Amino acid sequence: MKLKKTIIILLVLLKNLISFGQYKTFLTSNKYKYVDSLNIYRQDKNSEIILFSIDKSLTEIKRNNVWERAYQRGIISKYTNDNFLKNGVEKDVCQFDVGLENRIKILYCGNSNKTDIIIARFYNQNIELSKKIDTLYLNYDTKNIENSKMKKISDYETIISNFTFKSFSWIEKSRIEFRNELINNNIIDSQKIKDALNSYQIASGYDTGVGQILAMKDFILEGNKIVITKWLWDKNITITNIEQLRGLIQSYDPVIDIINNSEFKE
Repeated sequence: MKLKKTIIILLVLLKNLISFGQYKTFLTSNKYKYVDSLNIYRQDKNSEIILFSIDKSLTEIKRNNVWERAYQRGIISKYTNDNFLKNGVEKDVCQFDVGLENRIKILYCGNSNKTDIIIARFYNQNIELSKKIDTLYLNYDTKNIENSKMKKISDYETIISNFTFKSFSWIEKSRIEFRNELINNNIIDSQKIKDALNSYQIASGYDTGVGQILAMKDFILEGNKIVITKWLWDKNITITNIEQLRGLIQSYDPVIDIINNSEFKE
């Protein structure tokens, strides 16, 4: 009898280890890297996955789900919510868009004692990654994740909110909006550039200035060019690489260094 019980325990542990291994394999095969102690994994600044657990039942967690209310208020869009059982494990999956570019998929997976939560944030145009995350969520059944355990619902709500809307800080909002402007029209009047650089130097406009400068930097690093009209002596200037952009900005304001200043680094 003891041998049989031992074998059952070993099989359960093996199953959990295999499940956790599948999760790790997904992250590494999709080029996600572990970046901090809260179990955040990142491809780049706009593609991240976070995993943590809370000692609360899935029912209690779901009662505090605010996403439907956020959808009704217009904060998020394209909201869906699915519930299902697999191998006796209850799951709740929320999906929605934040802004123009970010897709959020959240898995709540648990029982009466504990809930694991995985949140994935990525570009909503990345259909392939979206399908892979769906498969990960469908197969996820790990019960023994102990890292990053939260004791209070308020703790996890704060983490989820900050993580989900991270790219909607004012810097990121300005960055996204100005990048879209550049995509639609890469010919910019010099005054608009000067306004962004001037904003950087004042407290009330700092975030906007940083966001718009980051948008130009991203746009150039993606292999695009920016044409600035009437920069000096009413001459047009074409920027095709990061050093040209850096030189142009420092010719106007030497304090702004888009390569070495910490606010412009990844």
